[in-house]
Amino acid sequence: MVIVGALSIGMPAFGSGPEAVDGWGRITVSGGYRWVPNWYFEGKASTAGTPYTSKAMGGVAGILGFGYGLGDHIEIGIDLFGAWHPFSLGALGAFDGIAYGGMLGVRLTGSNAIFTGLMPYFGAQGGIVLADVQGGTVDVREKLMGGAAVMAGLHYKVSDHWGVTLDVRWVWARLTFPTIGGMNSGGVWVTLGVSYFISPARQQSQGVPGFDGPSYLRD
Repeated sequence: MVIVGALSIGMPAFGSGPEAVDGWGRITVSGGYRWVPNWYFEGKASTAGTPYTSKAMGGVAGILGFGYGLGDHIEIGIDLFGAWHPFSLGALGAFDGIAYGGMLGVRLTGSNAIFTGLMPYFGAQGGIVLADVQGGTVDVREKLMGGAAVMAGLHYKVSDHWGVTLDVRWVWARLTFPTIGGMNSGGVWVTLGVSYFISPARQQSQGVPGFDGPSYLRD
C-alpha cells in the first residue's frame, strides 16, 4: 500500500533530473540468489527410488537489464538473466541445474517516493527461458520454452545518474527430468546491483547555421 500510494503522489524532482522517468534510459547489472522450490519434484524423486542426497534449494543468479521511459511512470525493459544451482539424486549422481534467457516487459515506476531518490517499481515480463540439467548418469534434454515473470523492487539514486537497485522476481519455467517428472526451473530471484541512468537527449537548437549568432550591424 505504501508503494501504491507513493506512485500516485507527485513528488519534487531528484537532483537536476526530471520528475518522471519519461525519456530516461537505464542499464542495471545485478547479482544474487535464486530460490528454486521443488517440493513436487522431490516427492516424485523419492517415489522413484532416487531421493535427494544433496539438496540445494537455490544458487547464484545474475541479471543484465535495459530500460527506457515511455511515459511519466511507465518504463519498457529488456532483461537478460542466468542462474545455476547444484543437487544430487541418489545413485543418479550430482547435477547442475542451469537456466538462462531473456524477457521483455513493462514496469510502473515511482519517483522520490517516501524520500528523495527512492524509485519503487513493479511490473511483468514475458520471453524465453532455456533450462538444462547437466551431470549424473541421466541425459536430460535441454529445453527452450516460453517463460513469464512478475517483479517488484526499487532504485535508490545516489546521484542523477547512479543508483543502487534491489530486485525480487518470480519466474515461471519448468523442465522435464526423465523417469521422474517435471521440475521447477524458475523460482524466486533476489538480486542487488548498480544502475546507470541515461538522461533524455537535450532539445536541439532550431537556429539556422550562420544566422543564430550575435549581430554586429551598426545603425
